[in-house]
Amino acid sequence: MALVRCEEHRVQALQYVRHVTPVGHPRSGLVCGTESCTRPGLIWLTDREVRSYDAGTRIFSLPTAATKVQAQ
Repeated sequence: MALVRCEEHRVQALQYVRHVTPVGHPRSGLVCGTESCTRPGLIWLTDREVRSYDAGTRIFSLPTAATKVQAQ
């Protein structure tokens, strides 16, 4: 599942291999998911999600079912 983090708090987990920008970035309303950070967020994708993105998918789910994000 995708995560939202800023460039400074880029995901260290190996499963996140690439980021894409959300629609409207950097004024998209997505904020880094790191607890104390308020910087604009990027959408970090797993290898499987990158393949899906490259095939045209632009909407990704986050680890919580509360929201989804849309990439450009």
